[in-house]
Amino acid sequence: MRTRLDRLARSTRGLLNALSAITGKKAGFWPLNDAWANTTTAHGRLMLTVFGGLAEFERELIRAL
Repeated sequence: MRTRLDRLARSTRGLLNALSAITGKKAGFWPLNDAWANTTTAHGRLMLTVFGGLAEFERELIRAL
C-alpha cells in the first residue's frame, strides 16, 4: 500500500509538529519515493516547510472562492 506524502498532516503547523515529534525521538523522516523530503538534511526540512506552506496557502485560496 502506498501512502501519499500530503496525508502526513492537515496544516503547516501539524506538519511541523509531526516532524518535531519525529526528530525529538532522534529519528528522521525519509520517504522512499520523495528524496527531496528527507528530514535528516537541512535541504529536506526546508523543502517540506516551503511546500507545506504553499499547500496551506492554496487551500485557503480555494476556500475563499
